[in-house]
Amino acid sequence: MTISLPDMFTADNSEKYIMSIRLRSDGLFFSGYIPKVGETFFYQDFLFDKSIPYIDALKEYFYANDFFNWHFKKISILTDTSFYTLVPESAYQKKKNEELLSFVFTSHPSRVLGDYLQDEKAYLVYGIDNEVYEFCNRSFLNPVFIHSLTPVFTLCQQQSRINLSAQMYAIIGEKKMDIIVYVKDKLTFANSFETKAWEDYLYYILYIWKQNGLSQQNDLLFLSGENKTIQSLNQALNSYLRQIQPIKIPTEAYLLGNNIQQVPLDIIALSVCE
Repeated sequence: MTISLPDMFTADNSEKYIMSIRLRSDGLFFSGYIPKVGETFFYQDFLFDKSIPYIDALKEYFYANDFFNWHFKKISILTDTSFYTLVPESAYQKKKNEELLSFVFTSHPSRVLGDYLQDEKAYLVYGIDNEVYEFCNRSFLNPVFIHSLTPVFTLCQQQSRINLSAQMYAIIGEKKMDIIVYVKDKLTFANSFETKAWEDYLYYILYIWKQNGLSQQNDLLFLSGENKTIQSLNQALNSYLRQIQPIKIPTEAYLLGNNIQQVPLDIIALSVCE
């Protein structure tokens, strides 16, 4: 369960690195880089043993890798949970985070956090398993907890300013899809959907497209995810939508290393919008 580290990443220079741990239901994605220094980005994708509880697998992973005790410039803990809601800044109160999330979900993870979305003047309120939160909070030095969609909202909002047309962003994951819609650089829709079959991606994209009154001819659909899935979706959706493109990776992201294009969109967005 040990991580293979690049030679340049050592205890002597670890304080130069920005690190991230992306928690997901079946494991985690670990990455790091030195800001403004090219070819320093590295990552590891690790699947946990499903026969043991997630928190136990996380602890085993942590204790098997001594470098997690090094000092870093910054370390972010990302979670891609679907238990989230957006709350306007004017209606947000931190002490009511749990009440706000309970209004949307009758059952949700016990620790509730909130990320501020500056461009949207809103908070993303979300739940994370309390044991996982407590372990990460005491095991890492000053970790920053963040929902995986928070940097994605920033990236999509920046890209929405470039086009006059409305845009839908569909981020394809494992049995999950996030959909974000911007009209005239204003966020009009955001939600996550569980997907059991390939056809579910098609259904939700086209249903939300119609629900938001987007134009089949003029408005834009941006896709992000595993290449084969995106290619298949592109082929199927071409019968319905005229403007389909991959989500654009900002040029500055490639300066960290060419392997940046192989990582999840939220990690790319975090490295650019840090």
